[in-house]
Amino acid sequence: MAYQMLGINKEGGDYFQVHVDDAPVTDSRWVSSSCGIHVVEADTLTSGAEDDANGDVVIDQTGAESTDNLLTLSWQPAFCETRPGKKECRDLNDGHLPHTTRQLSIHGLWPQPKGNDYCGVPTAIRNLDNPDNWHRLPAPQIDTETADALEAAMPGFASFLHHHEWIKHGTCYFGEGGADEYYDDTLYLTALINDSAVGDLFFNNVGKEITGAEIRAAFDSSFGSGSGERVLIK
Repeated sequence: MAYQMLGINKEGGDYFQVHVDDAPVTDSRWVSSSCGIHVVEADTLTSGAEDDANGDVVIDQTGAESTDNLLTLSWQPAFCETRPGKKECRDLNDGHLPHTTRQLSIHGLWPQPKGNDYCGVPTAIRNLDNPDNWHRLPAPQIDTETADALEAAMPGFASFLHHHEWIKHGTCYFGEGGADEYYDDTLYLTALINDSAVGDLFFNNVGKEITGAEIRAAFDSSFGSGSGERVLIK
């Protein structure tokens, strides 16, 4: 349901007044700003977000592009050992995601330091950011080519992980190309890893065990001495 907004209780406030058709006594009601997504301009915006002519949320992206980032990748079969009920894991077990058993998959690209997140994102949308509601988050504005590549490289795409990653982390990346640049860069970096000695190590040892030392040595081999020291393994 969508409701016309009539006002807000104060500047930067926490309650919106909305019009509810055929409501008893009065058709204007006050609701918490944490309810739903604020996509229609009221008298005062709750944050740096604005609404475009189509009613979509436009997140204010100002600042220098992030140069200190954490690339977070997953070995999907191991992830699915702990979350077998997720759609992408059911697809994997049914043999529909063969690529995820041959290469590392995207979780996200996180601007650092830790805690640098939700840049310019309205409180109502932040409150909506949990796995059960990821499908309700504003979709990142990416072109068809990027979306197709991301769907293949990020199995969590099936659970709308790309919505969450953009809202929480991508909004702090500040690339001039917005979400499309953020995800193009993420795809590029992931491909570098999978096309390196690191990707070969995982691919050639499916069904076997590898050590943290071997993973770090593969990073050193492909990306220079000391690269492995910057790798965290969970």
